[in-house]
Amino acid sequence: MLEMKYLLFISVLFFAFCKTDNTTPTITSTDNITEKVVRKDISVTEAHDWLKSDNAPILIDVRTPKEYAEGHIAGSTMIDYQDASFDDEIAKLDKDQTYLIYCRSGGRSGNAVHKMIGLGFTDVTNMEGGYNAWSTK
Repeated sequence: MLEMKYLLFISVLFFAFCKTDNTTPTITSTDNITEKVVRKDISVTEAHDWLKSDNAPILIDVRTPKEYAEGHIAGSTMIDYQDASFDDEIAKLDKDQTYLIYCRSGGRSGNAVHKMIGLGFTDVTNMEGGYNAWSTK
């Protein structure tokens, strides 16, 4: 009988010390934890300063060829967001580079930024106001 009480006492102690607190999650591995990438938007003034800096981004114009021919920011590469080949062209780019995306007014470039982030790009920024805002600055 004494042995049974002793065994019961040890069991209670064991379970009391082994109990986990369900309110505090325990991370057992960090292999699947990744930094969340969110869309960034900057003004034309910020974009202008950034493009003149030592760490200037790769500049991508997502307007149509006609719009691009009518005027574009020097040094930009055109990848037409509305063209069926857009996804294929974007997939050719280095996902670890820094990109600044613009269009006419900011709508298509915002969508392009979202699409690029979805494809695994880690540093993509939208220029608010697009080329319209740039050309009036």
